[in-house]
Amino acid sequence: MKKAELNKKTETVISEAKEALQTVYDALNSGQQKKVLKDEAVKVLFDRYGVEY
Repeated sequence: MKKAELNKKTETVISEAKEALQTVYDALNSGQQKKVLKDEAVKVLFDRYGVEY
């Protein structure tokens, strides 16, 4: 596998993960959103993938 192909596939997976996490977060009500963000591991994951909260 060439580096360009690997980079493209990696970007695709990251983009899909971000969209999935954003969808899940947006589906929660405001109380659930606040509770989820109190978990440091979730907050780190959201930051890593660029989820807007």
